Amino acid sequence: MENNASEGDSLWHALTDPQMRGSSYVSLTTALFNNLTGIGIINIYSTAIFETILRSGAPSKLTIKQDNTFIGYAGVAGAIVSFWTVQFFSRRAIFVGGHFFMAVFLFLSGYYIDAKKSEFTLINVCAFIICFQATQGTAFWIYVAEIVSSDAVMGLCMFATTLCLITESLTC
Repeated sequence: MENNASEGDSLWHALTDPQMRGSSYVSLTTALFNNLTGIGIINIYSTAIFETILRSGAPSKLTIKQDNTFIGYAGVAGAIVSFWTVQFFSRRAIFVGGHFFMAVFLFLSGYYIDAKKSEFTLINVCAFIICFQATQGTAFWIYVAEIVSSDAVMGLCMFATTLCLITESLTC
């Protein structure tokens, strides 16, 4: 049986070869920052966020299940919008602009959680998720595929993403 993997497609080669290591380390760093945006925490703990607001006595027109449903719809909407954002915007605009708007929406989400305003919290969390999916969430995988020619580095990025999600779920 013939081995189809090329000699240059090893993880060691991708991380040490002068022609490949720069893009490999950029991809790995981008994978880590992709998970540090807060998307995993919001997806894992959205129920706890809205339960905390309700337990504080703040009125809400929606149930926690409805809040989570809107969060799911926001993820789908952002993924649909990402089809156009990756085509019409530069990668720099997507990453820098996306992080700027995500930071604004996360700040506002925290503010409204503290102010015990459930509906405004939901709006900002959904806006954050749409922004993440339309920019960083999708563009990361496209960017990595554009700058790296090694499947081993793609696997390492997937491992880093999974490791970050596991760490977030265990520590937060």
